[in-house]
Formats: sequence, C-alpha cells, structure tokens
Amino acid sequence: MQSPINKHCFTVAADKAPLRLDQVIPLYIAEFSREQAKKFIQIGAVWINDKRVQIVSRKVIAGDEVALYAGRHGYRTYYEINQQNILYEDDDVI
Repeated sequence: MQSPINKHCFTVAADKAPLRLDQVIPLYIAEFSREQAKKFIQIGAVWINDKRVQIVSRKVIAGDEVALYAGRHGYRTYYEINQQNILYEDDDVI
C-alpha cells in the first residue's frame, strides 16, 4: 500500500527572491532540510506555477506559487513498488 501524498504549498514573498529553489523550500516547510528539498526537486515532486521543476538551482521570484508533493516517507515513497500494479511474478523472470 502506498503512502498518502501530502501537498505543501506556499507563495514566495518578495524578501525571499531571488533565492534558489532548494534554499527557499526549507524556509517555508520547516520539516524538510535543504538536502531533502534537493531530492524532491530532482525526482520531480516540486511544481512552480503549475509546472514541474527539476532544476535545483532555479531562482524563485516574488509571487511564485510552489507546491511540493511528499509521501509519508518523504521522497523514498516514489521508489516503492505498488503490489497492486504487479501483473505477473515469477522467480525465473527478472
């Protein structure tokens, strides 16, 4: 069973621009460190103004709407296999 997805949203204030995306996320979402923010960005779990962003060094501007989607186990959840999606399993097939 996959973890529920939590959506964290914020609007970038003028005093936070032009910080890098990986720097601004921990300022608004205290539960994530900068390293965790980088991993979320790299796997495509961060959106700015309804567009997926995977560039860690992207600068934010005032008014940017940022959304971060995280499972209960953070970025690791995206690498879990959902057992309901397995159609066939065999010890002899990779």
